[in-house]
Amino acid sequence: PPRTFEEILRLLRSGAAHRAFYLLWDTGLLSVMLPELAAYLDDVGEERDVVWRRLLAVDRRVAKGALPNDAILLASLLQSPAEEYMDGEKDPALAFDSFVEDLAQRFTVPRRIRERMRILLSVQKRLRDGKVGNLARREFFSDCALLHGLDAEARGAAAPEWAYDVSRYVEPAQLKKQKRDKAAPKT
Repeated sequence: PPRTFEEILRLLRSGAAHRAFYLLWDTGLLSVMLPELAAYLDDVGEERDVVWRRLLAVDRRVAKGALPNDAILLASLLQSPAEEYMDGEKDPALAFDSFVEDLAQRFTVPRRIRERMRILLSVQKRLRDGKVGNLARREFFSDCALLHGLDAEARGAAAPEWAYDVSRYVEPAQLKKQKRDKAAPKT
C-alpha cells in the first residue's frame, strides 16, 4: 500500500497526470488501483470531463513550476467521487473518513494528508457558493483556494483572483507566518 500511494503521487507530480490516469482508466488498471474513481468515471456523463479537466489544470500548474502539495494533488484527483460520496450526509467529515477508509485497503494515505484533504474537500461547496467569510483567516485557506481554482478551471468557470493569490484575503503577517511554516524543515 505505501508503494501504491507513492506511485499515485508520482503520476500526479509528473506534469502528465491527465494522460497517465486516462491510460490507467482506459486499460482497466484504474479499477484495480482506485475503483472508486474508476466507477465514478464509468457511471457519470459530462461530469467525468470535470475530472479530466481538473487533472489538466494540475498539469498546467506543474508545467509552470508551481507543484501543489500532496494533499491538493490527491484531493484534485478524488474530489468528484469524494463529493458524491459526501453529498447529502449529515456529517460530511465522517462520510469523508468512510470514503478514505475504503481507499486505505489499497494504499496508505498518511494521516496529515488525509486530514488536510478532509478540510480541503469539506469547504469546496462553500467556496463555489462564494462564501469565503472567516475561512480566509484559517491557515489552510491558501490550499483550499488553490483547489477551488483548479476546480473552477475544470468546470469552465473563471477562477476568482484569490484562488491563486490569497493575499487579497489574508493579512500580510499571516502570509509571512504561512511561508515560514512551509519553509521550516520537517522533522
